[in-house]
Amino acid sequence: AFYDYLLHTRGMSKWRIRYVNNVSHKKLQSHLRKGRYNSSSRGILWVYYVGHGYVDEDGQRILLGIDANPMDPVSKGVSLAQVISDSARGKAKQVVIILDAGFGNTGRDGLELVPGAQLKIPDGFGDLPDKVFIWAADRSGGPAKGYRLARHGVHTYTVIGALRGWADGSIDGERDGQISIAEIQRF
Repeated sequence: AFYDYLLHTRGMSKWRIRYVNNVSHKKLQSHLRKGRYNSSSRGILWVYYVGHGYVDEDGQRILLGIDANPMDPVSKGVSLAQVISDSARGKAKQVVIILDAGFGNTGRDGLELVPGAQLKIPDGFGDLPDKVFIWAADRSGGPAKGYRLARHGVHTYTVIGALRGWADGSIDGERDGQISIAEIQRF
């Protein structure tokens, strides 16, 4: 759905979009690095991740690859702090990270990711670089909810809707045909 949004609604060339599905943590790191290097200095680097997240012993959020081990999920994960830091050092004028993932111990299916794990989950994402925005399905420890009718997560559904115009006028009630980051954030 997000690939289609970038391609058809934003009019982005398919050559500038990296769509990867069911990737290992190494492939995820590789695609993030390539996206950062290939972004334009006038453009926006979009990082859209849907999947499972986890929190390590230090409270750092981890994006899990398809190769994550339930007994040691962080060993096959990508640190969100590193994604933020690396993206902020890239050429893009703005970085928008969209996370349709929960970072607790419960998956979208309601099952525990790591049986019996007790996680210390920080609220929010801390101080972010000025050019980085994060829109996440959950800021604390809840699972990312699914929306069966749309065959996506609720977060994906509402973010794409907001970007397509639902957020227009969400700050002052005046629709002007343009969507700002602030309107989307408020929406």
